[in-house]
Amino acid sequence: KIMHFLPGEERHHVGGSFSVIQVYTLGGEKWRDVRTEQALSLFCVKQTGVVNADGAMYWLTKDEESSWRRAVVSFDLRDECLKLIRLPEVDFADPAFGNPLYRITEIDSKVSVAAVQARRDSGLARRLYVWTLDNKEKQSWIQKHSIELSALDILRPHFIYGDKIAMHSGNDGIYCHELTSQKFT
Repeated sequence: KIMHFLPGEERHHVGGSFSVIQVYTLGGEKWRDVRTEQALSLFCVKQTGVVNADGAMYWLTKDEESSWRRAVVSFDLRDECLKLIRLPEVDFADPAFGNPLYRITEIDSKVSVAAVQARRDSGLARRLYVWTLDNKEKQSWIQKHSIELSALDILRPHFIYGDKIAMHSGNDGIYCHELTSQKFT
């Protein structure tokens, strides 16, 4: 299946919003429209990506009621139904750190969300938190990693494989962080 997020006319989200997902099944004759219950942030989709895991597509959207200010949207590819999944309650209120940057990824065939916070007094010192969705129906999450990062201008992780995290830096470099050795290359 191919999905297209159809931008709406609503302008209340920064970067636009969408309330229709167009779906095309390869070999089919036409696109189908799947309506969302509310307008979702197109900016979040563009900035944090989309992940295919466990028979569904996942992406982040804005959620002002959450400590993350984000929630995960699940789009089941079989029945083409949308579901909002709340992220775990996490305290990002440490005054030494700014608002987190987010990335949605996949770890061991499960949807995962990473949050990177930079210190306000030093943009080079960062914290990385990675949570994995343990049970979609119960909306339960497991914290996989909490890592202190320093001396690199790392914006956000792109993917995690085994004990390695690939990250993109602000200077267009790609870094690999090995969890077991805590080594950067």
